[in-house]
Amino acid sequence: LSEFMDGILNEEFSPCILYENKLPKYFSSVNLLRYGDYYKKEMIASPSEMTERFYKRLHFERKMSIKTQALTKTVINFIEKLEKKIQIHEDTILNAPALEDLRLCGELLTANIHLLKGGEEEVTLLNYYDGTDKKIKLNPMYSPSVNIQKYYKEYRRGKTAVEEAQKQLAEAKNELEFLKSELAFIRNVSDKKDIDAITEELKKEGYIKEIKSQRKKKQQG
Repeated sequence: LSEFMDGILNEEFSPCILYENKLPKYFSSVNLLRYGDYYKKEMIASPSEMTERFYKRLHFERKMSIKTQALTKTVINFIEKLEKKIQIHEDTILNAPALEDLRLCGELLTANIHLLKGGEEEVTLLNYYDGTDKKIKLNPMYSPSVNIQKYYKEYRRGKTAVEEAQKQLAEAKNELEFLKSELAFIRNVSDKKDIDAITEELKKEGYIKEIKSQRKKKQQG
């Protein structure tokens, strides 16, 4: 306070604005020295210009903050959804070795169908690949041929799911990399043009469309 009053009494006007992380924090008609280098200082030509610039910049930074927070939330939501999808795809792919057991059961049942009488809940057959006995569960309500078809059908369904999961996993990882790079850019952006450019890019890729449609529904409701 004494620093300010001394400057006023001596008519030593040196208008300045102090910034903290680009956000205007303080302004004064006299040069504020007490903070040292803690805040970034901008010297202004006149008190009126100082006041105008301070509030204009404060308004701008707050608007930027609202926009970046909204974009950050949107991108993080999509990232979290993608990470869940990736986990599901990876779990599906990890289940691939179990599909070979289904194929083997179908193959052994087909090779030994003449030994099946029907009504069995389980059979033990020779696995001619490694010479061991293989226990295979059956549904006694179905005929041997239907049991065989069910093993092969489950194998084909699982194999298709694995192939699709491998394809979707690669796409999801590429998308995740894109969104993470966008998130990093958003968190470091300081220019309105950059924010607008990111917004347009996310609209183009369909990431903001969902939010707009939800707002329209709320307004119509």
